[in-house]
Amino acid sequence: MKFKQIYLDYNSSTPTDERVVEAMLPYFNQHFGNASSVSHQYGQEAKGTIERSKTIIKRFFDSENTGDVIFTSGATESINLALRGVIASPKMRGNHIITTQTEHKAVLETCNEMRNNGVQVTFLPVKQNGMINVEELEECISPSTALISIIWANNETGVIQNMEEISKIAKKHSVLLMSDATQAIGKTEVNLNKVEIDLLAFSGHKIYGPKGIGGLFLSESALKSGIMPQITGGGQQRSLRSGTLNTPGIVGLAKAFEIFSEEMNSEIKGIEQLRNKFENGLKEEISHNVSINGERAPRISNTSNVGFEGISSEKIILQCRELAISSGSACESNTIAPSHVLKAMGLSENLLNSSVRFSLGRFTTTKDIEIALNVLASI
Repeated sequence: MKFKQIYLDYNSSTPTDERVVEAMLPYFNQHFGNASSVSHQYGQEAKGTIERSKTIIKRFFDSENTGDVIFTSGATESINLALRGVIASPKMRGNHIITTQTEHKAVLETCNEMRNNGVQVTFLPVKQNGMINVEELEECISPSTALISIIWANNETGVIQNMEEISKIAKKHSVLLMSDATQAIGKTEVNLNKVEIDLLAFSGHKIYGPKGIGGLFLSESALKSGIMPQITGGGQQRSLRSGTLNTPGIVGLAKAFEIFSEEMNSEIKGIEQLRNKFENGLKEEISHNVSINGERAPRISNTSNVGFEGISSEKIILQCRELAISSGSACESNTIAPSHVLKAMGLSENLLNSSVRFSLGRFTTTKDIEIALNVLASI
């Protein structure tokens, strides 16, 4: 018998907000013009819509008067454009990238592939709390360093890196700074006027927007860096990402940002209260074998990565049929590999294999949390 699970996997994907869907609908069959065909009103209207959408997004980042946004298919493409595009630039002084061991696979796998082709990559370790040592970061910068890439908020633990301090170090050494902000947007302040980031990757489906749309913000320095395109063709978007623009997706992405602009502060507070209720409940109900991974570091408001000592994460997920949750690990060939993020944080083998990620969101309720606590206590 089928039943509806309680969804606690918002870091994996979010439901598209109904207001976003409503905003998108007219652009499928009424305002369907191609933004590149500006010889008539249909194309002109599409172009104007995309420019307005871009303004909304840049205003959210407090960067309305500087830089640009390149629309992509999602954060993975944005990350590839940033990493590969910067290193391929003839203007870059070297081919050295500094990143961390706890990045999303989109960064790690891309960097590993580039390293196999001669690019120098330094993978910074993290402390037990998931934070990097910023002094160690600075020590790794050399004359050949072209790019620093640091994830803003970790997708598994929710740990927030000190991007303000990292930004100061990058600027001090005149090195471009990139950040995967996919999990940070809407869950913590991402103000590019306060924290100077040169390349910022984000995705629509993580912020209650549609799948298949994302973006890469580029600062003026990044735009002048000679970043090379990874998709060529008709020369759209400064020739950095050719292809017909996804107008409905862009409208939906901008609407998601617009909603956050109005509701983010209250939403963060409400979700954080639910997250704290969940974690406190776990400690009270199952205190003897519960640990919160990354608890001693700043974290985004919605994420709890919990170690249940003595029981495997696979068993927990299988027994908690009422809950839609994940281990936050890479799944290959029906086997669950230990999380590279938790491994880098130095967790014991026991905790590596017993940690589960719970990520809350806009539509999580108090009742959802109470049911989740009861389910977990029962096993």
